Amino acid sequence: MIGEKILYDDSIIARVAGIVEDLDKQGRSTFNFLEFISLPTILKNSGLRKSFEWDDWGATTSDQQLYVVLSDGTAASTVEKKLKAIFEENQGANAKKDNFTWAYFLQPLDDIHFNNHYGNFGIELANRSVMLGLMLVAAFLVLIASINFINLSTAQATQRAKEIGMRKTMGSSRSQLIFQFLGETFLVTLLACVLSAALAPLLLKTFSDYIPADLSFSLANPLVIVFLCISVISVTLLAGLYPAWILSSMNVLEVLKTRGQTGKYKTRNVRLRQGLTVSQFVIAQFFVIGAVLVSKQIHFMLNKDLGFRKEAVLSFKFPPYDTSNTRRLVLMDELKEVPGIALVTMGNDLPSSTGWWTTNMEYGASKQPIQTHVELKSGDSNYLKLFHIPLLTGRNLLPGDTTSEILINETYLHQLGFTQPGEAIGKMVKWNNRYTPIVGVFKDFHAHPLNYKIAPMAFCHEVTRNRVMILNLETGTSVNREAGSGSEGTRANWPLVISKMKKLFQSVYPGEEFSYSFLDDDITKAYWNEQKISQLLKWSTGLTIFISCLGLLGLVIYTTTQRTKEIGIRKVLGASVTQIMQILSIDFIKLVIIAFLIATPFAWWAIHAWLDGFVFRTDVSWWIFPLSGLVMICMALVTLSVQTIKTATANPAKSLNTE
Repeated sequence: MIGEKILYDDSIIARVAGIVEDLDKQGRSTFNFLEFISLPTILKNSGLRKSFEWDDWGATTSDQQLYVVLSDGTAASTVEKKLKAIFEENQGANAKKDNFTWAYFLQPLDDIHFNNHYGNFGIELANRSVMLGLMLVAAFLVLIASINFINLSTAQATQRAKEIGMRKTMGSSRSQLIFQFLGETFLVTLLACVLSAALAPLLLKTFSDYIPADLSFSLANPLVIVFLCISVISVTLLAGLYPAWILSSMNVLEVLKTRGQTGKYKTRNVRLRQGLTVSQFVIAQFFVIGAVLVSKQIHFMLNKDLGFRKEAVLSFKFPPYDTSNTRRLVLMDELKEVPGIALVTMGNDLPSSTGWWTTNMEYGASKQPIQTHVELKSGDSNYLKLFHIPLLTGRNLLPGDTTSEILINETYLHQLGFTQPGEAIGKMVKWNNRYTPIVGVFKDFHAHPLNYKIAPMAFCHEVTRNRVMILNLETGTSVNREAGSGSEGTRANWPLVISKMKKLFQSVYPGEEFSYSFLDDDITKAYWNEQKISQLLKWSTGLTIFISCLGLLGLVIYTTTQRTKEIGIRKVLGASVTQIMQILSIDFIKLVIIAFLIATPFAWWAIHAWLDGFVFRTDVSWWIFPLSGLVMICMALVTLSVQTIKTATANPAKSLNTE
């Protein structure tokens, strides 16, 4: 292949200079390109030079990346200052008008894997918040499981008191007892680790949406073995060290005189278990409140009026090599004749997307012009009509291949200093070194996910930018299912309409893959991270509540066992089952209420910190907090009823006849 010629866009001839090894074998690289064209080749071609906006210092696009290798000892801030100086040298006076300037930042290459903030050709390899969320959930689950283990171990202290006393009498040292109890914890943790390793492949399938497709669990990997060993040791120390320390500290005389169940030790032990139970429910309550509020924000984002039509809108992209507007117009004309398609338009992008096309525009007198960083959208005369984006004043753009006039949105209108839409009509803005008239003002809409504010925007005709075909499909409610009589204007027949679209596309672009998407699905996918966080919170909330309730149940069983005779005496003296259940439950409900009071301010702070990442967000309604607390109390009551009903209905003769 060396020396062979390749023709691009019917006008660019490139000669093969070398062969590069495949860069994206694992599917985890930002460098997933198949061909590399030299920059001089691009700059020699006037069309590509314009497409890349090479001579426009005010334009930005995430499709162009600059890579630099710093010399040893060179600070990134030093290079950033020099980049700013290069900009000011070339943009000079324009950059200083109205204090307008650019800021350049160097992003470490290894930061791109998790940080797509500056754009990376539309590629997002990993999401740091989801990964940290999974790690945090795992840590919380291990923590509350360890708390349960501590609770159960200390609850068994009275049952093992005489064993400990006898071992000490026979000569066992405290360190030997600590190692014995830690050894028991180690065996339990090791068994749990073996079971979890066996279940890992199944869990990877369950949580496949959160992890890369090619990630697998293998005990043949040394790193996995090291991680499991560290996990077993860490959990053993976390869950077993305190119980081992408490159990080994028992006084021999107290134990052998059967006073291990009374006095100061018992009080301290009970308070410890109550404190650990409260900490479990603090975590559970935090997750409950967080899950409700995150779900509320996602519902808000998916149902908010974005300012444009999103139902029944389908789009597909033209092949990237196609620069012929003639073929696109031919395809558009043929699509207009397909039954079931209400309207067709072309544009550079959909109204809501994760991509940006921006430039600088100037308005006003030469001495003090208003310079604004403006986002651009391009489309034909049907674009605004298809998306039901209303014009507040003026008229639509006249048909044309290049920009001769523009429309602006309300935000840009106000930034130019106008209060009424009609005041902007006929005014001229300077763009790309030429003056362009404003002929209309359209209503603001959300051009990006709700993480971003509505920015100044201009709408223009620029056919070289129109890379997306957008169609509005007809909808209906009735379908005649008899052969050959179905209306193609109904949702049930959309597959038939799409199949015709595919045939027409492939007739114009033979051999090209036809790939389409619906706009409402695209908008939903834009909040993929938030939806995954919501699902993650729901999983973690369920598991946390389950484990916390198990811990509460263990504490209830221990307490009711200690109070068996008291309950028997109360029943003999006339206490009803309801009264006994109330006596047994009230102390535990107090623990849940305390946990709610502790968790609420932390949850309030955390959800506000998360919502700060959204310019448009839901209200943090006050009723969510007491409702979440009520849910947790109900879950606790259900857990308590399992043991309290059994204890309250037991025959008092048996409990009073055990001595």
